[in-house]
Amino acid sequence: MHALGASVRAVPASLRGLAARGGGEYADLLALDAESGISRLRQVSPRVLAVESNREEVAQVFPEPGVAVSTESGALVVTCVLRQPSATVSVKLVIL
Repeated sequence: MHALGASVRAVPASLRGLAARGGGEYADLLALDAESGISRLRQVSPRVLAVESNREEVAQVFPEPGVAVSTESGALVVTCVLRQPSATVSVKLVIL
């Protein structure tokens, strides 16, 4: 399911979540022109397949499995709560 935002009242985080859970894409039509919006809906974003970490070292890892991620910048941002001074987190991506 795709989600489109075209209102200043839209809640982008909710629409992104809805699209991610439905295996679709999100396009903000206030930030994109029509052609770019259509292109966004036709793309297939990589999704998090799995997150591996030691629960004694790390808690609350985001993004969670199933979430679409952007790779346009060439970087993947991962956030978590560290329970130890250092830890290892592995994120596996897949393109469906």
